[in-house]
Amino acid sequence: GQALFEQVYPPAPTRNGQSCVECHSVPVTGGMGFAAHKVVPDHPRFVDGVEQDRTGMAFMVPPSLLALGALDAQPVACGVDETMGIYGVPAFSGKPDKDKPARHGHKMQTTTLHAFVAGAFVHELGLCTEPADPDEATGCEPGQAPDVTADEIDDVTYFLAHAGAPAPLTPPAGGAAIFTSTGCATCHAGPLRTDLCAHDMGAAMADGPATEFLSASQWATMPLVYMRGRYGMGHDGRAGWSVDAAITMLHGGEGDVSRSRYLTLSSTDRATLAQYVRGL
Repeated sequence: GQALFEQVYPPAPTRNGQSCVECHSVPVTGGMGFAAHKVVPDHPRFVDGVEQDRTGMAFMVPPSLLALGALDAQPVACGVDETMGIYGVPAFSGKPDKDKPARHGHKMQTTTLHAFVAGAFVHELGLCTEPADPDEATGCEPGQAPDVTADEIDDVTYFLAHAGAPAPLTPPAGGAAIFTSTGCATCHAGPLRTDLCAHDMGAAMADGPATEFLSASQWATMPLVYMRGRYGMGHDGRAGWSVDAAITMLHGGEGDVSRSRYLTLSSTDRATLAQYVRGL
């Protein structure tokens, strides 16, 4: 699976790269990407057999895939706190199961890791996947032989399901308490610090694609896993390395009360919170 993840494929007319690792390599294979890439899954590659121009689309930083396999087993438990104006909602993506909540993607469009991997081969690498039916789901043209077999998709899925993240660092004294008191733990909950739900993050974050289920300002709660291995926080990496910037720049809307609580903290408590998050 790792060998296939690192394999270089022939260039495709519409693609973000020629290998999975090209976009997921920081700090190790399966991690983040170095630079933002255009968002392609929401835009059909083919319409009536004609390949579409997908240039000029929104850019996002490829997320870390480490520990992603654990999301399939984690229950969806939306963070809700009426006093803070937090009302998380699950997204029922239809990819591949319309009656199941999505767990993967910035906009929560995919229900399983396997479907996430299969879609990446089509939308990110521009490849044709088995069973090679000529449609958007496989990325194949009529009569095209598959570039990626079903067994290869299974192998890459297996690799990512077992690509765990290093254990958290020893938390600083008081860090967990500050994380909870500011309201961070309302949404960043569970073993991977995500409620697997979407939240409206305000006007400043209304810059992504709207989907059938989510508005432009609604985003999945980012899993806080192996944070010390990340350099770009947020869907487009705008907050860089800074926990302070991630909180103050990215948490409007349902995150506004939590941000306000953070801004009232002493400089010492802010530093403790940043150390705690960076150690997750």
